[in-house]
Order: sequence, then C-alpha cells, then structure tokens
Amino acid sequence: MLEELQDRYSDIEEISHGSTSIVYSATDIQTKEKVAIKHFIYSKESTDITFIEQWKRFKREIEIHLSLDHKNIIKARNFYQKGSKLYLIMDYVEGRTLQNIIDDNNSL
Repeated sequence: MLEELQDRYSDIEEISHGSTSIVYSATDIQTKEKVAIKHFIYSKESTDITFIEQWKRFKREIEIHLSLDHKNIIKARNFYQKGSKLYLIMDYVEGRTLQNIIDDNNSL
C-alpha cells in the first residue's frame, strides 16, 4: 500500500474512498505530524473521459490546491508523482466527513 511513499510516511491507513480518489491518514516521518494523503485513481465508470484527460484534471486540481492559502481551506503541503500515480499531501483535520453530514441530514 503506497510503497512509493513509505520512506516519508508511516502508519498509513485508508480513511475514505470515492470513484476517483482514496484518502489515507499517515504520519510524516520527518515532522511527526499527522497528514492526509489523497491518491487519485482513474475512474473506469466515466466512459466520456480518457485516462489522459482525467490525469490532467487531477494534476490541475493539485496545482490549484497548492496555490490556495485560506483559513477555511485545508492546507495542501506537497504532492508526489510516480509514473502515472498522483498523490496530494494535506493537513489532517479531525472531524466528520462531508458524507457523514449529508447522511445525517438525510435521515432526519
């Protein structure tokens, strides 16, 4: 699991997944801080977009996220690219996911 990142991050555990990404929590070995790692994955469900087009969108999302700096946006720290694999490293924030909030509101 994420072998290419194990020299920098430890205690890697999956915390969420969707059709185009998997999010992991991990500990940065250098800083000892907890981080979130977003691993972008190609969605085979989307037949109207090629792998190359989807990869370019992921890359653009990473570039935009790294350029943002606002107190209400989770801070992106870095990114890694290994061949066609893309990873976005972000601050880890404890709390409920957006999906948890949506599910709770739908059950009312």
